[in-house]
Amino acid sequence: PREALDSGIGMVHQELNLAENLTVTENLLLGREPRRGGLLDRATMRQEAKRALAQLHIALNPDTLVAKLSTAQRQMVEIARALSFNAQLLIFDEPTSSLSEEDGRLLLKVIMSLKAQGVAILYVSHRLPEVQQISDRIVALRDGRNSGTAVPPNISRNTLIQMIVGREITDIYGYEA
Repeated sequence: PREALDSGIGMVHQELNLAENLTVTENLLLGREPRRGGLLDRATMRQEAKRALAQLHIALNPDTLVAKLSTAQRQMVEIARALSFNAQLLIFDEPTSSLSEEDGRLLLKVIMSLKAQGVAILYVSHRLPEVQQISDRIVALRDGRNSGTAVPPNISRNTLIQMIVGREITDIYGYEA
């Protein structure tokens, strides 16, 4: 993980990896806290946290305990943490799986904003509408192998499903073709 971060690769895991008993600031800088005279430089830490949150246009108090944040806010703290390492590639693993529909839309807006800023995004998801909405290129996997590549918007959801499962699916619960 350290080598990846040092190489500009950040990861936002499906299961969030934050210390709930620490503040937003402490989580953002965990393991790389600035020091002055051997003590934590809390003023500098707070400044860096505010800068990282502002980059995502997040209005969070950096002194808030993570335990008091919603799942969506925690996810934004994870993203801000990855970006604070100057990540040029962010890998998202099923980022909306535990978010409400509204929070999921907010996250997708943040991802689109990051793309516009030149951050490369690798987005792993089974939620095909999201994938089609934010992707420049889609790589479908079946049994851990590349089963095809597509460029939105020139691919239908049915074709994507066929690439993933290896056959045409005509009856999917809760899905309209």
